[in-house]
Amino acid sequence: LTLEQRLLAAWKRDGADLLDDTRRAALIERLLRDGVINKSAYADVCAVSPATASKHLAAFTDRGLLAQSGTGPSTRYRLPS
Repeated sequence: LTLEQRLLAAWKRDGADLLDDTRRAALIERLLRDGVINKSAYADVCAVSPATASKHLAAFTDRGLLAQSGTGPSTRYRLPS
């Protein structure tokens, strides 16, 4: 399996309650392309409000799907290494 396929499978298993397949695929594509995402970009990519984006990003970080760096406006999320 490719890296993208493995990521999609892991995110479907651990994040299906928060994102549907289309939004999950768009998010994975963005993370693989750019390496990081911030809250406003997540809100745009996944078509959710900024408040929902914050909740989702925190949940994904808690579940080990994302790693957080920075604080405040410079907070970024990336795939864990």
